[in-house]
Formats: sequence, C-alpha cells, structure tokens
Amino acid sequence: KVEFAAGIPQEQVLAIVSLQGLVNRVKPVIYTYSPNVNYPDGTQKLYEKDGYITSVRECGDVMALLNEFSDYYDGVVVYDPAKRYTINLASNIAGAETRVILSPAMLEEFRRRVDPSVDVMDIRDLAFPDEHTAFCWYREHVFPKQDHRMLGVVKDCYMYDVIRDYLIASNSPTFWLYGENDEGAYPENLDDVVWLMEHTPVNIPVFGSWIGIEEGREVGYNEYFGTRFGSWYGKYSLPCTWVGGYSYHSGVQLADYSFRQTKVRAKKFREYDPEKKYVALVMVDSGDAPAYYVYDGLFPRQWDDPFRGQVPLSYGLALSMRHIMPGVMRHLYDTATENDYFFCAVGGLGYSYSLLGLCDSTSMPERNYHEYFRLTDANMKALDMDMIMIYTYSGYEKWSPADSLKVRNHIAAMPSLTSIVSGLHRTGYSPAEGNGFIGDRGVTVHHVMNHWSDDDDWELFRSGPAGDGPAVDHLEAELRRNAETADFITTMFYSWHYGPRRLKQLQDRMEKDGFEFVTLNEYDYLYRQSCKQENRSAATAENQQ
Repeated sequence: KVEFAAGIPQEQVLAIVSLQGLVNRVKPVIYTYSPNVNYPDGTQKLYEKDGYITSVRECGDVMALLNEFSDYYDGVVVYDPAKRYTINLASNIAGAETRVILSPAMLEEFRRRVDPSVDVMDIRDLAFPDEHTAFCWYREHVFPKQDHRMLGVVKDCYMYDVIRDYLIASNSPTFWLYGENDEGAYPENLDDVVWLMEHTPVNIPVFGSWIGIEEGREVGYNEYFGTRFGSWYGKYSLPCTWVGGYSYHSGVQLADYSFRQTKVRAKKFREYDPEKKYVALVMVDSGDAPAYYVYDGLFPRQWDDPFRGQVPLSYGLALSMRHIMPGVMRHLYDTATENDYFFCAVGGLGYSYSLLGLCDSTSMPERNYHEYFRLTDANMKALDMDMIMIYTYSGYEKWSPADSLKVRNHIAAMPSLTSIVSGLHRTGYSPAEGNGFIGDRGVTVHHVMNHWSDDDDWELFRSGPAGDGPAVDHLEAELRRNAETADFITTMFYSWHYGPRRLKQLQDRMEKDGFEFVTLNEYDYLYRQSCKQENRSAATAENQQ
C-alpha cells in the first residue's frame, strides 16, 4: 500500500505508478490511494470486508519499492523535466518496453540504491525541438509496440499522473488534446490526435479525461467537445482522474462472475391506478465515470447512506465497471435492495453521444454504429440490464426524424433492451410527451423531465442551517409542475445534490398526495399497463359509437 501524501513530488508519483502498472500487469499487488479526496481508503476497506485483501503492508520508500519489485521491469526511461510533454512519451515507452519512469535526479539515486548497471532510455538524448517532433518519433518507434484496444487522454499533472498505472499496465497509447488557449498548445496537436483516432480500432475506450484543472484553471478540450470528438471516431470515454490504482482494481479476481439483479427483479409490482402519479427517480449523471465509484461519489453520497433501500431509486452504472472494478461491481449487486435498480449509464459502452455524431468520422459509420450497440447489448446482458440511458442534446431540442431513425434501427433493435431513458438535464419534451414507444419490438422511451440547477444556485443544495429543506423543496416544486400535465414523470436526481436521505424526505412529502415512487423497471411496467388500459378504453368508445 502506497499513500500519495499531499505535496508528494511528481517524479515520485511517476516512478510509483509506472512500477505499479508493470507489477499489477502480472498480479495485483501494489495498491495506491490519495488521501486528498473525501473517500481515500473506502475501496480498500470494502476489499478487506469482502475478502479480496487479506493483508496490508505500507511502504513509503520509492527506491525500496523499486528494488523489491525489480524483476518486473527491464529498465528505466528518463523524462525531461524541462519538456513536460515528455512525460506522456515516457508513459508510452514504459508500457511498451517494460520500463519504470524516473526523473534525471532519481536516476542517480536509483543507480546508487537499486542497480548501477540498469538499462537506461533517456529521452533527453533525443533532443526533440518541439512536441510535434516528439509525436512523430513516438508514432514510428513506440506506437507499433502498443496495444491499440484502449487510448488514454492524460495531462502532465497530479490529477492525471495517479491514473497512469492502468494505461501503462495495458500498454495503451497515451496523448493529450490541448485547449485552444492552453499553455503548451501547438498547431499540429489536433492533427496528431486525429491520426491516433484513425489508426486505432472503433468502439474502444478513451480512459482519462478530456478536461482537467491545473493551478486553478480549466485545461483541455472541454468535456462536451472532447467527448463529442471521441464519439465521431467511434471512441467512448471512461472519465477517471484524481484517484488511481485501476491496475489493482481491475486485477481483483471474483469467485462469481454472474451479475443478477435478484431482489429488484423478484419483488411484486403493484397494479396501475389511474388516480396515481408515478415517479421514477433516476441517477443519469456521473455513473458513467469509474472515478465516481472511488472518490467522494457513489459510496459516501448514495450507497452508504442509511436511508438507501427506503426509497425506490434507479442508478445508471458504467458497463466498464465489470472489467475495471469487478470487486466494486460485485459488492453493488450483492448489497442491492429491492428498491435499487441498475440500468446502463449514459452512452452504452461508455460516455458517448449517440445522437451527436457517434461513428460519423469512421470509415463505415452505419456499420460501426450498429456494432457499438451490439457490443453494448452483450455487456448489458452480462450485467442483467435491460434499460439504457442516452444523451440527447445540450439544448432544449427534441429528437429529429434522423435521430428517431437511428434509435429505431440501431438502439431499439438491441435484443435485450426493453426501454430507453433519454436526456440528461435538457430534453425539449413537455411532461405530456415524456413517454412513448419506438421500433417494432415495443421498446419504450422515457424522457427525463427535470433539470439540475444552474451553477449560481448550487449554494441552495449545500447542507447549511436550513438543512435538506431547500434542496427537497426545489425537486418537489419541479415534480409538482411536471405532474400537472403528466401521470408518469422520469425525474433525475443530480448525484452531487441528492442521495437517499433527501429523496426519502421527498417521497414522504408527496406520497400522501397520490404520488407513487417506483424503480424504473416497475415504472416501465406500470406505464405499459396504462397504455393497455387506454387502448382498451379507446376501443370500447369506438365500439359504442
């Protein structure tokens, strides 16, 4: 176990994560955690409780660690601190050539304490005049040695450095896409990244994050534009920063790899009552991001809340968690109650924009698009999921006819699918238009009806002197407005503002007024029941005429 204490030098982080990736590539042994987040060792405790970790030894001496695990690497690669872009190049070389990353200063210490005759690849000797030249060299000498089934988008700063272990373990091509005004941005950067996109397979993940925070300011290509850019080339995003160790998490071995939503599937559904208003509370944000499960996200805000299970909630979970963090996914399925329902998080295989150009820049757009959702269906089936959430638009726009055709021919055609949850924050649909059917298989569509608050209003949701009241008031008001014209309302609860405690208060307030809160699978069942009743009523009226 290695702690990334506050203020740890970057050179030590890089040495540790490169060694971690190479060791854990063989067997999960080195566990790292970052105490500067609000859930620093929660995953370790979960693993200990569930029996995956049986003993722990802490180590704070980097050189001692490098010496102990020297059999796992063939040499070192030295980056150039004066040229920060060489850190990504060093990461690529580390994975491809089984080397640990060292700074020039650490090299001398390494020779004294670990191996005086170590094989050294010193990037400084290549004397690159600029980053584009370095990329061209990488493209010729390193890229052919890498595994092209995943890409990594990471910058040369702490929030990204801690996740490099997984990229090095998987030997994945690693890059950075600068924002237009970022320090270090160079004219050929976009073309270089496009080359990577075009020379790697479609329907693979981009691990990391398109946008970051460095010295208090945003850097990168922006979440929306970065995710959309990746989508064009048939790539889906797996947002991960700040907390690393994924080379360890992904190596956890399960005794049982079958995932079934046992309790929520077994419960008896109520029958449709036209006098009721039915509400599905759905978490459609954040669940696509593996990082959300290992810092102050899912567990402290949702899963560990003592009120979980007392109110029906539906959670969008990332399909990738079955591979990246199988022990965490096992825990979620094993501890879910009959009021916890799981559906596929936004985008399918990962975070992508299925109605905003997914696969459009690939050589065979329609074929690759269909294959994306075929793979999505197979992964959903392995997790006993039959509903998917898709992103629609960033503005208040309905699906276009072309969108509907795409959904009908490709998404609604997935054999295991029963329902689509559409929209995240903005949908363009009125509450009365919020539910319907699409395609020949009777797949339902449930549009999200409410919106999270603007950034200026976030203070409303902080726990202050007024407690939970203002946040509960806000969601209640939206729900009541939507219920004026609809009997079925799909309602997102923004995961950073709401958890089971507040949502239980919402349920207690509204149930007495005829609102029924149900998990998404029961919601869909009741909606279908209502449609059958309406059809029967319409047929009776027609016969009477």
